Amino acid sequence: MTNFMKGLAMTNNEVIKAKIDEYFDRTVAWRTYLHENPEVSDREYKTAEYLKKECEKLGLIVEDIANTTGFTALLDTGKLGKTLGIRTDIDALPILESENNLKNKKTVVSKNKGVSHACGHDSHMATLLTTAKILTDFKDELSGKIYFIFEEGEETGGGIDAMVEHLKDKDLDACYGNHQSPFLEVGQIKVLKGPSHAGCAGVEFDVIGKGGHGSRPDKCIN
Repeated sequence: MTNFMKGLAMTNNEVIKAKIDEYFDRTVAWRTYLHENPEVSDREYKTAEYLKKECEKLGLIVEDIANTTGFTALLDTGKLGKTLGIRTDIDALPILESENNLKNKKTVVSKNKGVSHACGHDSHMATLLTTAKILTDFKDELSGKIYFIFEEGEETGGGIDAMVEHLKDKDLDACYGNHQSPFLEVGQIKVLKGPSHAGCAGVEFDVIGKGGHGSRPDKCIN
């Protein structure tokens, strides 16, 4: 067991659950703001600004990443130990959100028309902020360092290279991330070995040849 986990084990699970309940309204407030104010990939300017301010309120050390909206926030216990990364994505999708769900009118809807957190990144960010809040409360019982990782442009891959470069000298011993799943019951966590969900990637290439008419491809070089 790592020094970090030994420290966390000293804290009773019921105490942690009590903290979660204590900060429930705060978690909802974070998620509500983030859901109402989504920004598309690689343009998460106000989102990043908001998140940084919340991290600074917790006393975390914010480190910007040049030419991106991504950043990390450090909780340094000041004691020798392992270094852990906990990650979230921060971007939304260019999708118009309906004001209604399957049963009723939604209580929280995007205020940025044509952009919405249709993939749940608002809940990921709120979860990470809550995690940071709780771990900060238990700082004296922990050891090592914890980097809270806020990744730009997960949907496009626009921020991952800069983030990986930024983390190279952090010597992370482990990195944790999750994804909310509406088909799971509240309180359930699903862990899989290997790939879980499908994805897609765009490819661009040039064809150098000779153009022509579609009816005579034999006259072209394609």
